[in-house]
Amino acid sequence: LSCSSLLMAQSADSPANLDQYEWKNRVVLIFADSKESRRYQKQLKEFAGHNEGLQDRDLISLHLFANGKSFSKGQDISSRDVKKLREQFKIESSSFIIILLGKDGNEKFRQQEVLSTDNLFNVIDAMPMRQR
Repeated sequence: LSCSSLLMAQSADSPANLDQYEWKNRVVLIFADSKESRRYQKQLKEFAGHNEGLQDRDLISLHLFANGKSFSKGQDISSRDVKKLREQFKIESSSFIIILLGKDGNEKFRQQEVLSTDNLFNVIDAMPMRQR
């Protein structure tokens, strides 16, 4: 099932519209119960201080919460859009899951534990597009 058919109902300028990132960015979807979630907070700490590496790999992150305001790049993501992404990626409401989407829009990696920045970079650096 393509991303575009599932996300057409989302407004084009919503950060949750994944089509806008295709061939430009890799996307990290961080699903958590809330901003206060222990694993979510550990994930933020893990990425902190790695901005250069994240930018170098064209990464954009969407912070998607079952409870509370979801966001990306300082823009709010509606609870309706979060619900659609949860359905699309088959995420149960309170799960902590991190998903990496490649520049082609396809899922490349999924993990239920905090993802180390080293591990994330290794997955990306092994991709054919990154090697070019």
